[in-house]
Amino acid sequence: SLLMRYGRFSAQQGWLPANVSDPWHRAPAFMGTDADLGGEGLSSSALLGEPRVFMTGLSDEAGAAAPLAMAIKQLGAPVASESAQLEAYVHETLWCPEGGVRRHHVQGRDHSVRASMVHWSDEMQAAPTLAMAAAPALSQECLKCWTTCPKGRDCCNWMVCWSENRSLESWRAYNYP
Repeated sequence: SLLMRYGRFSAQQGWLPANVSDPWHRAPAFMGTDADLGGEGLSSSALLGEPRVFMTGLSDEAGAAAPLAMAIKQLGAPVASESAQLEAYVHETLWCPEGGVRRHHVQGRDHSVRASMVHWSDEMQAAPTLAMAAAPALSQECLKCWTTCPKGRDCCNWMVCWSENRSLESWRAYNYP
């Protein structure tokens, strides 16, 4: 069925496994996908390099859509391996555990949900190698404008180069992943 095919595709090509080196701590997670990216295997269609922080940051409508869709899929057509991936996402990426580092999770112990996991920082500006490997388009955009940025909020392009403080904002009631 279409629902089962969706689950297989997301679990294989949209899954960002825990062992992936990601400067924003997004793994493990179900990511938004683009089937036109093609390729075979884990993460081959995942929108990892999409520069818009709300698409790849695991929050907001676009970023939270993939894990939410997989959770809903499990209600109607559960598959044990997909449920296990969903559990890994919830416990390692979504929910900040007792004693966990808030900036490494989507949702805090106080139930606040950050605006995006993806952001730019002075540290990334100084040593961009890991960010360049994870998200080249975002990195190229931020590298061009970060040094002239006042670092207050949306520094360069409001869709791309958010400061970490901006990414941690939780004022939107509908950010819930």
